[in-house]
Amino acid sequence: MLSPVPLRNPPADPADALSRLLKLLNFRTRVFFSGRFCGDTDYDRINVPAQFHFVLEGQLLVSDAQTGISREVCAPALVAFPSSNPHRLEASRFGGCRLLCCYVMPVDAVSAALVRALPNPLYLDLKPHPSLATLSGLLAAEAASGLPGQDEAMALHLRSVILAVIRVALREGHLAPSMLPVLTDARLARAITGFLERPGARWTIASLARLAGMSRSAFAATFTRVAGATPQQFLSAVRFDLAARLLDQGVPAKAVARAVGYASSSSFARSVRQSRSRALGPPPQCDQ
Repeated sequence: MLSPVPLRNPPADPADALSRLLKLLNFRTRVFFSGRFCGDTDYDRINVPAQFHFVLEGQLLVSDAQTGISREVCAPALVAFPSSNPHRLEASRFGGCRLLCCYVMPVDAVSAALVRALPNPLYLDLKPHPSLATLSGLLAAEAASGLPGQDEAMALHLRSVILAVIRVALREGHLAPSMLPVLTDARLARAITGFLERPGARWTIASLARLAGMSRSAFAATFTRVAGATPQQFLSAVRFDLAARLLDQGVPAKAVARAVGYASSSSFARSVRQSRSRALGPPPQCDQ
């Protein structure tokens, strides 16, 4: 869904970038619930790791506190909150549902940036994705096994789950192929992670360069070489994509504009019109 931006150099083959990226992924995970879920519960703490909820049986109502939108999901399904925003889970009144809930804790900037790049929240019906449904079943079986080496086995299964989710996100247009080469560079990934955590902040090339641990000029040159677009063009497109996701979820345009860093809803609407007329995305939103 990223709006196209004019590229100075063609980006690397997304398939090759994904292969390189997967070699760098490093996560820790912890299961915090596994079993029959009845009633409801609120996850309202902030600054917690990404949360993945696997709905293995039954139905679950998920309410996202950030957008105020509720959605009912039926097993088998995955509901993930990569940015860990507060949410509420309510089980079906008829027998509840079976859940596996775990934290996903990236241990480096590359892995963190990749998780942050996924839709938030992510709703994924697993019926059209049998391999992903199988992996979620393996996770549930391992969580219930109590066997030695359980933590390592869970991490291996979860890595496969994340790979499958990334593939689905790429195929369905929820994750831009141009994001992958940027995330394979640990320095650029630190900057992208910071941006994705607070897309509404007034980012500058200098502030992003500080996150990357680079000089302003080195950051701009490296970013353009790796991404095939300037930082301004790239982040403008990412902002526009985040805005499109929120609008699709029914969030009011004024709230969307504020969340992704537009000065006003009118400037956001103007960017939408310009993007549609030029097919080049909104004007740069990253200051010099």
